[in-house]
Amino acid sequence: MNLSSAIPVFALDIQPTDHVLDMCAAPGIKLLLTAEFMAQKWMAMRSAVGSEKGTTHFNCADEAGYGTVTGVDIHRHRALNCRSLVSSVDLLVNSRIRLYVSDATKFDTPPPHDRWWDIGEKRAWLAAQREEQARIGAAAGKKAMHNYLKSRFNSQLPWHASKALRDPFSLGPQGKLYDKVLIDAECTHDGSMSSISKYRSRGLERLATDVLNPERLKQVCNLQSRLLENGWRLLRPGGLLVYSTCSLLPSQNEQVVLEFLDRHSDTAVLEPIPQVKIPSLGPQVAPGVRPADEERMINKLRHCVRLDPRVSNTSGMFIARLRKCSGFMVDYQSSDAPTTPNPMGS
Repeated sequence: MNLSSAIPVFALDIQPTDHVLDMCAAPGIKLLLTAEFMAQKWMAMRSAVGSEKGTTHFNCADEAGYGTVTGVDIHRHRALNCRSLVSSVDLLVNSRIRLYVSDATKFDTPPPHDRWWDIGEKRAWLAAQREEQARIGAAAGKKAMHNYLKSRFNSQLPWHASKALRDPFSLGPQGKLYDKVLIDAECTHDGSMSSISKYRSRGLERLATDVLNPERLKQVCNLQSRLLENGWRLLRPGGLLVYSTCSLLPSQNEQVVLEFLDRHSDTAVLEPIPQVKIPSLGPQVAPGVRPADEERMINKLRHCVRLDPRVSNTSGMFIARLRKCSGFMVDYQSSDAPTTPNPMGS
């Protein structure tokens, strides 16, 4: 994993009780990094609260709960890579991950409810399901209950998850929204050093015909906009969305974000990404833009981070961090940036 690829996860400012949606999860590195941060912060919170209460056995889930990470990918073979990675890490990390094979532009499954891990609440929920089963005249018994739950909830259950998150009890109510959304969007990968190096043997002219042809670019930009729209729909007010690509083309980066901000000017705020100490470039616009418009666009996009191999000594990466407000705009200046410590700057 290149250093630049970790910045979108840092930008999410993961908290131990967050429900995070990773809309383009494969191959799974960012998914695991998100869950790892969450687990580390949960352990730190557990230790701090336990010390205050004078015990090392205090379970802070009793008061705060556990966060989760939901990963989505449209391709089953790529989701299999995610599953292999998830299965290889420790229980504290993989127990909070669930995977869906689904089109992220149409995905609408809510996050787990906040007490998805609570055995006592599960028993009460099962009792309520039995009452409902009896009310509609369904057959009684363990097998009948299994079939009843499957018929009601199977379409919402994850393709892969820990036992607790595979249980229908864990499903959140319709309308519940995610705290954080990560969209490391499908792109042309023209900023990725590993992707570009593959064309050395094929010939760089193939890069233009296979990856950068106008029809391909049009399709990719359309997909990126649709991912942003659905991710925004699934994000709670006050939540954070991070959009990133490993492309260097303004049409897949600044232009996508600018059009999104114009569509959601009453709720979307572009925030600074705190403490990114890697040398980066400012926002860029596509050729042909009038100077007056270019100045306006660059000012509006000033908080975006653009990493270029020639400057940052990393693979290329574009990152934008968006806050969902409730019908009003806040003008974030650089001095107002959150001060959450970021290991990228250490």
